[in-house]
Amino acid sequence: MGRIPSENEETPPPPRLDTSTAHSARVWNYLLDGKDNFAADRQVGDMILRMFPDIAHICGVGRKD
Repeated sequence: MGRIPSENEETPPPPRLDTSTAHSARVWNYLLDGKDNFAADRQVGDMILRMFPDIAHICGVGRKD
């Protein structure tokens, strides 16, 4: 476990979200027509769609109960 900083210590800032680099979870979100993705994720998603045109359908089928 981390320790609690004392009153006179500065806490480091939280890590920043890098929206310029695609992330597999956000690319998956894009392929499923989600809203939680960024331009880099959509760019990679479009590249995947060009290589595997049916992937979005396959992703959706895998999500159905």
